[in-house]
Amino acid sequence: MNCKLRFAATALLCGVVAPVLAAELPMAAPESVGVSPERLQRVADTMQRYIDEDLLAGTITLLARDGKVIHLESQGWRHREAGAEMTEDSIFVIMSMTKPIVSTALMMLYEEGRFLLTDPITDWIPELADKKVIVRDEFGTRRVPPVRPVSIRDVLADALAMRCARG
Repeated sequence: MNCKLRFAATALLCGVVAPVLAAELPMAAPESVGVSPERLQRVADTMQRYIDEDLLAGTITLLARDGKVIHLESQGWRHREAGAEMTEDSIFVIMSMTKPIVSTALMMLYEEGRFLLTDPITDWIPELADKKVIVRDEFGTRRVPPVRPVSIRDVLADALAMRCARG
């Protein structure tokens, strides 16, 4: 399975989970639970941008607050080559759920104000203080000391880049 399909299957709610959650949770207008519909539209716009930029084939997003589904939308392709559109009941093969679960947990802690994405990773894992970073340039691939502290954002972005680089 290529990186784009794996990312679609793991970075967003799994196609099996979304319809089950939606069936068990009542639907609600976003504003009824304190969510701006205009800001919520950014989710759909972002997913569509990822599809348009060929980063994802298709997505299913489900957002719930206070036990109520406020957003459930499928976009893009379940199987692009066959012309099959993504549906809310699409089923995905999931190779690994570690990154999306850890990333979700991190974002929950971020929302609680426990850290900033710009915080150095060494604030949380001091053992990484003397590690080098990999640089690819005209001289090849080499390890060098970082020019600035490695941030939580860097680690999250590199995890995605490494996953996609493996194809």
